[in-house]
Amino acid sequence: MSASAYMVCFSCRVLIALGKPVMKDAASVDHFHLEEEGSLPNSENPLITKSLWRFLAEHAGHPLRVKSSYEPDFEVVSSFSEIGSDEVGGIDLGGYVDGWSG
Repeated sequence: MSASAYMVCFSCRVLIALGKPVMKDAASVDHFHLEEEGSLPNSENPLITKSLWRFLAEHAGHPLRVKSSYEPDFEVVSSFSEIGSDEVGGIDLGGYVDGWSG
């Protein structure tokens, strides 16, 4: 299983997927990639970018953390509501940003 990363708001118990970390070297992340291999980078995908900006605006002033699925305490985070999920209880990205003025 490959690792995925999420921006998490612990106060609101919600997270948004950032994608798989693409490593610069063994100790640092260069960027995250959410889509299929060969697709646009996250930064060039308007829906992903708009969703992330909305998440940041909604959770301004809250403690946010980037968490990876391989971290030992990720089980707690995995029970939070996920923006960008197609699973039951998730919020799809299109619906999340629909009508948002930002």
